[in-house]
Amino acid sequence: MKWISMKERAPSSEGQYLVALYLKRNGRWYCRIKVARFGTSYPQKKPHFYANQTFKAKDISHWMSLPDLPNASQNPNLEKNEEG
Repeated sequence: MKWISMKERAPSSEGQYLVALYLKRNGRWYCRIKVARFGTSYPQKKPHFYANQTFKAKDISHWMSLPDLPNASQNPNLEKNEEG
């Protein structure tokens, strides 16, 4: 997996993506990594990243697909949770 610049292209399908945000706070630049949803919502007809209280979609500079989830059968906590 590699980071893809928003200047290069946006994701081609709806879903959740890992995003990099560059934010300037108190005169310094910071990079934050978040998970963001990409898709279409009313009234916008063009697909976009959904913003939330912690970031603005315009601050997203790069994105990448999320890795596959681990197999639940390999979860060492699964048996503990089932036993109580």
